[in-house]
Amino acid sequence: MSTFPISRLLAAGATALGIAALPMSASALTINGNFISNGNAFPIDGGTADPKPGGGAGDGGLISLFDAAAEWWELAILDNVAMTINFGWDAIDGAGNTLGVTTLSTGQQNAAPPPNFTAADIRIDNAENWFIDPTPHENEEFGALQTQSADLGGGTINIARFFDALAGGPAAGKTDLLSVMKHEIGHALGLVDFPAAGLGLPDPLIVNPPLPNAGSAIDTTTAGGGHLDPATFAEALMIPNIGTDRRRIQSAVDILAVAEHGNFAQVNLNPVHAPEPATLVIFAAALAALGAMRRRAA
Repeated sequence: MSTFPISRLLAAGATALGIAALPMSASALTINGNFISNGNAFPIDGGTADPKPGGGAGDGGLISLFDAAAEWWELAILDNVAMTINFGWDAIDGAGNTLGVTTLSTGQQNAAPPPNFTAADIRIDNAENWFIDPTPHENEEFGALQTQSADLGGGTINIARFFDALAGGPAAGKTDLLSVMKHEIGHALGLVDFPAAGLGLPDPLIVNPPLPNAGSAIDTTTAGGGHLDPATFAEALMIPNIGTDRRRIQSAVDILAVAEHGNFAQVNLNPVHAPEPATLVIFAAALAALGAMRRRAA
């Protein structure tokens, strides 16, 4: 299995690291996605989006996976707030290097968080050998869910949820784009080391009430713009690297870290996407269409 750095966090008065169904609750995070197509500028970063990967599913695949990743975070963060995330392909630094970059700016800093920032840019490297999952809410290309737990001082909590790709399957030997997009959105929501914005990442990051498991001490690193420490959390979503053949989803410690540093107060530590019943297919399609209009204004 090959391992690559996931992200950077950029700063220029900005810092760089590195949507699907409507919110499930009346009080919940809303992520408004804005796809930046080839040749158009990222609003915060200022760079220009590049073409889709030559062998990948392309723009539609990236949009679908952004929507799925955003929905997972909407299920995890329950504060009634909204932010906009611009996203697209970019030629970052070639295959096998940085997988994605999230850019945040003091010009977009929210005077009344949460969220800490009203907008972010996410650039995904177009040179990688991506697994672009056509069914991102299913995990049929992977083996059984694996989990890890630990007591970090505030009671036992989940610290990892991950899958291994099935040998010979479509995800084998590839980097899971869904995992990387979830990781980058975690940066956009708040897990950053951004001293210029008053958001230097402490080590450890202490979880405070009203969040659950208050008193938990989460080991962090400022490497790459702010991450969980891989020496403590080898399979957490928000560590700075991920290998091929691996899918990660938000663990409880990932959610708590993002919420604590991002100034959120309400969380669901076990977000689970529930597929729509067959009897609601037409209704679900109508919601999806509404969600698309709500989220995309290229």
